[in-house]
Amino acid sequence: MDSRIADRRRVVKEEAARKRLRWTIGVLVVAGLVGAVVWAVQSPLLDLDEITISGDSRASVEQRLMDAGVASGMPLLSVDAGGIVMALESDPWILQAEARVVWPNALDIVVVEHLPRVWVKGSAGWMLVSERGYVVATSATGGTALPRIELADLSEVPLGQRLDSTAVLGAIEFVAALDAEVSFDGTEESLFAWVDGLRVRLGRPIDMSAKAASLRALLDHGVPPGSTIDLLSAVRPAVVPPVVEVDDSTDPEAEVEGEG
Repeated sequence: MDSRIADRRRVVKEEAARKRLRWTIGVLVVAGLVGAVVWAVQSPLLDLDEITISGDSRASVEQRLMDAGVASGMPLLSVDAGGIVMALESDPWILQAEARVVWPNALDIVVVEHLPRVWVKGSAGWMLVSERGYVVATSATGGTALPRIELADLSEVPLGQRLDSTAVLGAIEFVAALDAEVSFDGTEESLFAWVDGLRVRLGRPIDMSAKAASLRALLDHGVPPGSTIDLLSAVRPAVVPPVVEVDDSTDPEAEVEGEG
């Protein structure tokens, strides 16, 4: 065989061997990198070791995290921040939630809770309603620390849902602007309040902050006990003094004649 042909065959074989070696080394390197990443992700170095929660006082944050499958020791890469937010905001007490993964091993949770404002009488019990009108709790009897609202034909609203009542929302606005003990009754179109023992006719639940300001000015000036306050218009409040009953059992003329 010609030596040149033999040399050519040897060169071709060596080149093919080098290509196979480079491919094998490349596969091993990639496999090593993948293995290192998997090991790092699954290793205790990148586990969820610390969960920080802030802003909660009434919400069941820990229970919601358990329901979302979040637990200490789980791989941090498997923590779904979006899913955690959805789970937290399903709690009726939570208005807004934020979840942030902090590498290498922490999770920060921040929640903003609803602020309860009034107890509202429903068809089957009492609903605790937040300043934005959301039902955050229910009770058979309701509490006494917050204002109470009893309206005709008001239906129950499930926990976490917004109460679609202009009268209730108006009452909440009124309460927020008035620093006094108050309770409400009436209908959607005609709202009444008891404030410091005085009957207040509020009418339609509009301009409630302005009506509260007018009432506060009247109370500061002084209102006779037993009076009724008309606040159909915030700019034209009226005070109706209590009716004084006259005792007709005594005849003034007879008393004069007897004295003579």
